[in-house]
Amino acid sequence: MEFSRAAFMIAAAVISTAPAATAMWSVWTASSNPRKLLELHGEIRPESAPNGPLRASWKGYALLILSTIGYGVFIFGGVRASLFWMPESWGTHDEDGEWSPYKLSLSMAFAVVGALAFTSMLGDYCRLNFQDQERREKRRAGRTSELK
Repeated sequence: MEFSRAAFMIAAAVISTAPAATAMWSVWTASSNPRKLLELHGEIRPESAPNGPLRASWKGYALLILSTIGYGVFIFGGVRASLFWMPESWGTHDEDGEWSPYKLSLSMAFAVVGALAFTSMLGDYCRLNFQDQERREKRRAGRTSELK
């Protein structure tokens, strides 16, 4: 009985930490190597297979979903903390008759919209950064051919 409780607690810790860790990893990867993120999402072909098929892997989809959930968790916590001034008495009863404070509803709404918007903006950042890298490489290749 004690082993199953410990195993459950470990599994719960891993499951709850995975989105946050994936969100931090994806932001770091986008800033250091945007090509890797675009390859995982299936937007560009890997360097190892430039003529291969253009498709996202299940790993790419899993990372995208986990990181979006992680962004939502971070945004939810931030918005909830920033609404410290809003009393818990402001709210309404839901369809089950339970009290639902506006602070929770606003935090959830901002978390969902913010996570989707941040995921989209991070993808745009990676695309633009990757295009800039390609332009710089073409310019360098043009300059070296002029020197020859």
